[in-house]
Amino acid sequence: MERATGGEVLYLESPGAGDRLDWRLACEYLTKLERQPLAITSHLICLPPPGAIAALKVAFLRQPMERIASAYRFQTQVQKTDEPVPFRQYLENLQQGIVANFQTRHLSPQEPGDWVQRRGWAARPELIDLSREDLFVGLVERYDDSIVALEDQLKRMGMGMDLAYARPVNTTQKAGRDEEPMNTPLGLAVTELDLSLYRRAEQRLEERLAVVSDLEHKRADLQRRRAALCNAPPPVKLKPETEWVKLPIQIGDVMNKPAGADPDSDDLNDDYTREALSGAAGLLAEDGLALDIETLNTWEAPRSLRRYQRLILEGRPFALRLGEKLLHYRWCRADAGRNVIEFEEHGSGRRFCLSSDQCGTGYQLTDQPLTPGFGVGAARPGEAALVRVGEGNFAHFIWNELDALLQVVQGGQVEVVQDHVTVLNVGQLDNVVLRDKAELDRRPSLHLGAMVVTPRVRHFVLKDLGVSEEAPVRADDGYGATILVGVRGSGKRELTNEVPVLIHLIQTLRRVYPSARFLLDGFTYQRNNLHHANAQRRAEAVGIRIAEIVMACGTSGITILSGLEIGPALREIRFTDYYITHEGTMQHKIGWFFPWIPGLCLCGPQHPVAVARWHQIQCLEAVAVDSLPPDLLDYESVAPTEQADRTPSRDRPFRITDPERAISQIIELASRHLG
Repeated sequence: MERATGGEVLYLESPGAGDRLDWRLACEYLTKLERQPLAITSHLICLPPPGAIAALKVAFLRQPMERIASAYRFQTQVQKTDEPVPFRQYLENLQQGIVANFQTRHLSPQEPGDWVQRRGWAARPELIDLSREDLFVGLVERYDDSIVALEDQLKRMGMGMDLAYARPVNTTQKAGRDEEPMNTPLGLAVTELDLSLYRRAEQRLEERLAVVSDLEHKRADLQRRRAALCNAPPPVKLKPETEWVKLPIQIGDVMNKPAGADPDSDDLNDDYTREALSGAAGLLAEDGLALDIETLNTWEAPRSLRRYQRLILEGRPFALRLGEKLLHYRWCRADAGRNVIEFEEHGSGRRFCLSSDQCGTGYQLTDQPLTPGFGVGAARPGEAALVRVGEGNFAHFIWNELDALLQVVQGGQVEVVQDHVTVLNVGQLDNVVLRDKAELDRRPSLHLGAMVVTPRVRHFVLKDLGVSEEAPVRADDGYGATILVGVRGSGKRELTNEVPVLIHLIQTLRRVYPSARFLLDGFTYQRNNLHHANAQRRAEAVGIRIAEIVMACGTSGITILSGLEIGPALREIRFTDYYITHEGTMQHKIGWFFPWIPGLCLCGPQHPVAVARWHQIQCLEAVAVDSLPPDLLDYESVAPTEQADRTPSRDRPFRITDPERAISQIIELASRHLG
């Protein structure tokens, strides 16, 4: 940056290494300068909102455990500021400070209460909007690609810069790491939020690279410029610390620690935040831990079972710190779609309810307005809650519920109410005792949440459906590759020119793979909707489109799966060598049950690479999912109505604008797997 700006870089920091810099202080300082810098750099500034301070905010993330290992090496072996301790002990110490999930904290916009309780270092992953046009987040492990995308972004903003560099510095050495606790509860405790943020940033980087014109040429050009700098290094140096601007910490109402806090404390998770809240120290011994929403939302296992769910399930007392309120847990009710948790305010005795988000977030708690309590008494100490499972859509059941249930039944008997049996009767699981739905009116209950499809989820569902988990051995039936083609039909996320495109696709694939067998997929019945009128109408509507396709392509080598129940459908789907189908449930019944099968996900033009990537990463061990370039896709224009305005872009109807090019692209992608 020093070279790219000709030295026009302002270094803004705070007096202390752990003192968060309020962006508003930086903004106030800049207004006093006669000459504005071309760039600002800071280790400590809080992310400014859109439109504030800079036209583009840039940050780089590092693979979380590698970042921690680098800090460990630097502090214990280079600076020697910390006593040499085993790496595991170093991680245990991090759990009590801001270095745990530090990158999430650093990029999190801070709310007023965060300056009081976390001195500006609160982890707010839900507030980090990577789609912001004024925010660029690159990756250290993909530094060159990040630089190419960043240069492209700056050029499109009219701020072109040459960001080539001579050689990488500050690379990680693994000396001193006695073990790799990444996937242990300890490793997840200090990296989980950062891992999620890292994956989101990687998806966003892919989206940015997808729109860089002549990408390979620009990658090669960056390497040429780097080589030139290596051969003739420019006389550029970082500014010495004496030239840094260190803004004083504001002693105002937004930056003060709570009364009684140690002014020199660098620990942002110590007991002063508890003691400052209405005498919390006295009640903790009586009523469990006082925790904030962020802590209550942490996962007990990788993307499975939130901490507050474990506490309620086991009947353990706890309190919630919410702004200036200290709220004691009293009851939980699992409504159809959310957890509604009742708390009692410390001191006043008033009752309030806090509702969780829905299943798609693993029933995450959010800092939303409290509602009046329903006043049904209180759960008895140690009273286990009923677990309510059985989402009506099988994909949500296997992604958002089942792994969390499997997690808790490992520890002993669990009482469960199951609303819908879509693919698995959980009463068949060891340690599950099914209860009548009427019990929900008499006892505390809750939904368990997850956001992952694990091997154990697949194992139990496929076993119950009578479907083998193993990759099949091909039968000697005269057919070559098996290609699955999905037909969505009309409605949400409709491909409006689906029938002509799929006819042309199958005909073209037949010329390339004359012995191929085609599976025409569409609507699949779950165990619970075989006789539902809406499901039958949907199956009939999709069947009409499939009939048009078969009429044009002929019946030879075509097997129709649409209209089957999920068990028989999966027994055929597992033979697929490559699929072309729509996003959502149609992809999940292939990619989430048989993660080794490659395929392509059809979706609208907004971020198709990210959509495909999302489908992959929700399922452990899944292979990459292909997608069409966005320039081959377009949304259909719809008459403006109130309902149309509220429709998310991913649910809008779309079309393939150039079927010939799209089919060529599909065949090129498929050929990497089919030969």
